[in-house]
Amino acid sequence: MEGQKTIFQLLLIFLGIALTTTGFGHEPWLLTAEQIQLLHTQPNPTLFTQLTLFNSLIGLSALLGVMIWIIIHWYFPPQHQSQTHAQPWISFVLRLGAGVMLILLSLGLLPRSGVPYFAESTMLAPEFLLSHIPQSWAFLQWMELTLGIGLVLGLWTRFFAFIFLLFMVLCCSLYGHGVLQYCGFYLGITYYLLTQGGGKFALTQSAPSPLAVSPRRAFLILQILTGINFIYSAITIKLFQPNLDIAILTLNQAFTFGIPYEYFVFMMLITEIIFGLLIILGWRLRLISILLLVLFVFLSIDVSENLLAHSFIYGILAAFFITAGVPLIQKK
Repeated sequence: MEGQKTIFQLLLIFLGIALTTTGFGHEPWLLTAEQIQLLHTQPNPTLFTQLTLFNSLIGLSALLGVMIWIIIHWYFPPQHQSQTHAQPWISFVLRLGAGVMLILLSLGLLPRSGVPYFAESTMLAPEFLLSHIPQSWAFLQWMELTLGIGLVLGLWTRFFAFIFLLFMVLCCSLYGHGVLQYCGFYLGITYYLLTQGGGKFALTQSAPSPLAVSPRRAFLILQILTGINFIYSAITIKLFQPNLDIAILTLNQAFTFGIPYEYFVFMMLITEIIFGLLIILGWRLRLISILLLVLFVFLSIDVSENLLAHSFIYGILAAFFITAGVPLIQKK
């Protein structure tokens, strides 16, 4: 328990550091570099810079909802299944989601706006183009493809997870703080695979490792990192750069149930923060994963985004559905 508390404190420190940086999330996938540069020169709507009746009511309602959620589950906690029983399937969906994402990116099958299919290989996400770094790093395309294939097949999963960790470090050094938009998701997946192995249908079964921890603890770290990433993305993009999302909705004439785009983006901001908090708390993640999947699919279709562009997140949501979560806090 003490170890989990220390890890949680370190993750909070990471979040504090991360929030002082800038990034764009998936918005560069759907906007050109010229559009993003122009949008950066425009002031943010007052809804995101000043207290108004609308944002105050939405924020207070969200806070009240989270408090009620905590109280209900504190006094009436749901039953959670054993992570040991679910572990093989969790490893399978995590490596499948991350592996498919890496394969598609390396082959140029998830291009950002304005880039044709197969024209550009990208690292970790569609905005990190291989052509934007020195030619000496061209081998990263094949490294990414190999990683993706290795994860999908379950070949020496712990080894490939370690290489994936090094790959992320390289991408951070080459592309800067923007990579932080994805680090929580990918680190959570990497940590789980490093400690638990390949799981179901892996071609090579992992030998016992000194890195192994209990499946429950590994899943808790996955929850915390995923929740932090959702909160980080919401704050750094939808709060600090809302014009990007407003522009995406406007350009695609997106359906928002009659809600003005500015207000819809603010509601997305609050919703993403709420989901991040609920994921960290770890209660009823089966329900939360279904709701998030519906939102991802709806928004992807609404803004003409490739449905496979969030494959790595789908893997995490599948893991949440399988195990239903590990409570961060609970009555003894």
